[in-house]
Amino acid sequence: MFRKKSSLLSSRQTARRLPWIVVTIGALLQAGCNAFPHRLPLTNPTAQQALQALHKQKQARKQLRAHLQVRATGIAAMMGTQNIDVLVQPPRLLLSWRSFFDQPALVASYNGQQVCLFEPSQNPPITCHDVTPHDTSWLQTLPLKMSPQQISAALLGVVPNVQNSKPIAFALDKNGRQHRTVLLHPNGNRSLLQAHVSTGVLTRYELHDAKGRMQYRVDYDMLQQHKQNMFPQRIRLHTLLGKRQIQLILHLKQAQWNAEPLPPNVFDLHQATPSCTP
Repeated sequence: MFRKKSSLLSSRQTARRLPWIVVTIGALLQAGCNAFPHRLPLTNPTAQQALQALHKQKQARKQLRAHLQVRATGIAAMMGTQNIDVLVQPPRLLLSWRSFFDQPALVASYNGQQVCLFEPSQNPPITCHDVTPHDTSWLQTLPLKMSPQQISAALLGVVPNVQNSKPIAFALDKNGRQHRTVLLHPNGNRSLLQAHVSTGVLTRYELHDAKGRMQYRVDYDMLQQHKQNMFPQRIRLHTLLGKRQIQLILHLKQAQWNAEPLPPNVFDLHQATPSCTP
């Protein structure tokens, strides 16, 4: 008798949750003035082609070396323009903030297991601690709540690796050239991505928590041709500063995509001298 009650209660709870899940997925697919009206099953050949192109695009983006000019809007506009040199070679990542005199004011390096911070004004200037690829508090001195993996993916213009995530919804725009796909993650979070069907080039990525609240969004534009591929020259990052949303506009300068592989010691601040042009 107890098992029957428990089973009945579970069924009712699932039934109550199901409409909310359906509504949430529908809202994600249709957001933006119903720009993606054609919903297709994931088994549709077009959906399969689009998801394969997205995977191939991710495999093709292996490394980025660039200078970023970062400008905040809204409440964070007082930060002014910041200049950051970046090296991305997943899982490794290096961010070097330039001072007014073009000297490194802060360098954060992640080698896949450990993050090291170089702060010239501190004693000792270099501190290191172990972090996971999904740790969103690794930049302890900054309010940017994104993991090393998420930042690397955002700069490369690819979908972050989330183990065991799966597509649960797919829709095409009016012209059938771009798709909007929803991914479900094991922790209940959802990702929304937009990309070109034929090439897999990403134009938007959003992460929502299990309650539907957006954690961050990345938009890509000013695409430029480079060796039979299209790479963004501008990235718009929408994230949270406390409870308020801010927008960071990242202009990629002197970007080098998929150049010669960098030696691992470049990302080790104990072996490499921190500089603004690593």
